[in-house]
Amino acid sequence: MTPDVWMKLLTTVGLIAIMLTMGLKVTVSEVLASMRTPVYLGWGLLVNFALVPAVTLGLLELFAPHPMVCVGFVLLAVCPGAAVGPPF
Repeated sequence: MTPDVWMKLLTTVGLIAIMLTMGLKVTVSEVLASMRTPVYLGWGLLVNFALVPAVTLGLLELFAPHPMVCVGFVLLAVCPGAAVGPPF
């Protein structure tokens, strides 16, 4: 196996392990409690999928970094789990 294949395999296994351990720490009552307050759920979605990318774009416009740096920051801003998303 090449190093690239090993890296993809280890990244995938690591991501699955992280997601499982985080998911197993949440109880059913905590999930149901978060669903009982749809206002907070809505605000969370709005902030994560609209406000964070908007602030990121504003900062990129302000500082005008290299275009590839812009691409990286936009990916990190719009992808949930962005730190582990780009390898996939």
